[in-house]
Amino acid sequence: MLSTGVDIPDLEFIVFLRPVKSRILFEQMLGRGTRKGEHYPDKSHFVVFDCFGGTLLEYFKNATDITAEPPEPEIRTIVEVIEDIWQNRDRDYNIRRLVKRLHRIDKQMSAEAREMFAAYIPAGDLAKYAKELPAQLRKNFTGAMTLLRDLAFQDLLMNYPRAPHTFLIAYETQGGYARHGPSALTSRAPNPGPIVFDNLIGELG
Repeated sequence: MLSTGVDIPDLEFIVFLRPVKSRILFEQMLGRGTRKGEHYPDKSHFVVFDCFGGTLLEYFKNATDITAEPPEPEIRTIVEVIEDIWQNRDRDYNIRRLVKRLHRIDKQMSAEAREMFAAYIPAGDLAKYAKELPAQLRKNFTGAMTLLRDLAFQDLLMNYPRAPHTFLIAYETQGGYARHGPSALTSRAPNPGPIVFDNLIGELG
């Protein structure tokens, strides 16, 4: 359904319901998810559902240079990453992991969570805090770690209120597909194999 001529920048989910063998068409359809829009200007990834048991994505993974990997669950909690930094285990690597986790939280948290984080960091701006964190750790390691090892702050990092998620859909009119909007859809379809694309944003779009 979503191929050439469809422009929904805030789209976050793409469902392949028909087999595609054309690389050009496949990339055009995949590209619907790479655009950033006014509702989600900080979109970092999109999800593709392959309704053919993963065979469609597997075909193009083998036939083209497109790379896609199934989403991998985080093995360690953010608290464990912080502890590894404190114990000086692969410090530089774990600092990079922590910064990425903090940026992810900043994108996912609700306005209520931002107010809660404001008790620990200026204006609850977790993205700015994450950006400055590596320099702070180099300048004053023990001082910067004091906040990171604070149990209440760690609990907030683990259990912060999330922003509600909505599905953006196109709805049919006599002239084709009209402007999209948030859907109230909350039911879950059987999992046909989601793939998260986080490195194509801005490349195909």
